[in-house]
Amino acid sequence: MCKKTIDFVLLLLFVPAAVFGARPLSTDDAGVVDRGNYEVELGYDFLNDNADAESHSLGLSIKHGMTERFDFGVGIPYDIEPDDGLSNIEFAMKLALFSLKSLAGSFVLNYAPGESEYKVVGILSAETGPVVTHINLSYTTVPDSEEENGLTAYAVAIEWPVSDKITLVSEVTGELVNDDGEDPVEAMLGAIFLAFDALSFDFGIGGGLNEESPEIKITSGLTYGF
Repeated sequence: MCKKTIDFVLLLLFVPAAVFGARPLSTDDAGVVDRGNYEVELGYDFLNDNADAESHSLGLSIKHGMTERFDFGVGIPYDIEPDDGLSNIEFAMKLALFSLKSLAGSFVLNYAPGESEYKVVGILSAETGPVVTHINLSYTTVPDSEEENGLTAYAVAIEWPVSDKITLVSEVTGELVNDDGEDPVEAMLGAIFLAFDALSFDFGIGGGLNEESPEIKITSGLTYGF
């Protein structure tokens, strides 16, 4: 237990830190971190939008299994360009609602204190043979904002293990924001490479499927459980 605590503190001190989701996917899965364990995700993101503006960011998320059905996490994004500095920290709580043989469901509540922003996410994960599908439906509201309506978003992701060490992933994500015209829709393809039992590396590349979405997005990172 002492070694776990030391590792955890070292990661906080020396790694500039990201956001929630099962890397490299932004789509979350219904699983929770095992009780008493930690899961650390480090990531780098590059984004080029429709106006040819580029952004670079780093991030760290740390989750801890509180019970068999509940985990708690902290996400710390760091912007490199165009701004340089920490973004708003996020806190997240995930509750496993049910877990059957090939179907699981969870509920997540995210809170960003800097913007008084709340986000609720419903998650459904289903296994069909070796393939696992994740479906997310989320709603984000900013209480102090003048906007009457919040943001509704969706995400669908597929994980397909092709070997003991490599899993291919893909996802489609979108937002329901426009009363008229097209809503932003993005797609991504990537892979997860298992280096050791508790350490994996990942890479993903994607872009927008219409003019309302970013032209290209590249992400890479690692996940470590202990």
